[in-house]
Formats: sequence, structure tokens, C-alpha cells
Amino acid sequence: MSNIDLSSYNTVADRMREFFETYPEGCLRPHAPWRVETIGDKAFVIFEAAAYRTACDQNPGVGTAWEPFPGRTPYTRDSELMNAETSAWGRAILAVGAADTRKGIASAEEVRNRHAERDAWEEAAPAPTTEQAENFTKLLALIQAATATEIPAIGKEVSALKSDGQITPYQYEQLARAASARLAKVQGGGS
Repeated sequence: MSNIDLSSYNTVADRMREFFETYPEGCLRPHAPWRVETIGDKAFVIFEAAAYRTACDQNPGVGTAWEPFPGRTPYTRDSELMNAETSAWGRAILAVGAADTRKGIASAEEVRNRHAERDAWEEAAPAPTTEQAENFTKLLALIQAATATEIPAIGKEVSALKSDGQITPYQYEQLARAASARLAKVQGGGS
């Protein structure tokens, strides 16, 4: 698995402990029935959780989580619903302000699962052709130098090249992340 320091994230178990210390009469319950939805060509298990501070809480914190179905890693395969439920609990607890957010919104479990999926995808992806590698390098350089107004046009070019097979799906995902990071940087006043 990629080298990620999970100690910089809270676990859902930590969040639950904080929740029940803050709200000893509280409880965690489903907010809606779980379901499987298809978006594009991908299926997801969706779980919505509610964190009730008391039995009479009229405004519980609500958290939603989606897990790819079927799961693609040892952490998620055959545990998709449980992983989505756990993540939703963690997010519902944050929604009522009952857990420390200094370590972020994503839980250690969510970060671990996403990195494991990325690693599995990288391992399964065929090596790019020379043309795909060259296209990727050129596009990445364009993104890294782009202004906020140039990024949408580059995004269209990236999508077209993916559709034509001139970059791989994995390269597409990397470029999309790079474009998002660049846009955040230039909109935040960076160069």
C-alpha cells in the first residue's frame, strides 16, 4: 500500500468514543435504508447515518458514505456495507460537532480504503504506450502552468484524449487530481 501516515487521521472508533463522552445519552442509527446505486458504469453501496445527541434529538447529525461495489481491495471486498456504515457514522458524529476535526474530515479508515483502491488500480493497469506517456507529460506540464481560466479547456482536451485512448484511465485520474490541485492553488492566490 502507498506510504501514507494514517496516524494523522482520527479513526471512527476515536470519534465514537468522543461522541459518547460528550453525549452519554446519544445513539447512532441509520438515517435512511442503505442502497446500491449506479453512477456511470460504477456501482456504490450508500449508507446514511444519524448521530442523535439524545433520544429526543430533532436535528441529529447526518453523515453519508459511498463504497464502490463490489469492493476492490482486501479492506473493502465483502465488507462494502460495513465500511460505508462506519464511514457514515464518523461523518454523522462530526456533523454534531462531537469529535475533533483538526485531523480532518476523512477518517483513517476512509483514507486507507481509498489508497488501497488506488494501489490496486495502479497494479492492474497496463503500462501506458509511448504515445500515452508523452501525452500525459505534455498535459501535466500544461496543467502545472495553467491559469484558472485555462483549466476548463485543458480538462476538455484531457477528456477527449481519454475517450480516444490517447491517455489511460489511470493517467486521466492523475491529471484530474493535478487540475483540481492547480485550480485550488491559483484560486487561492498561489502562482
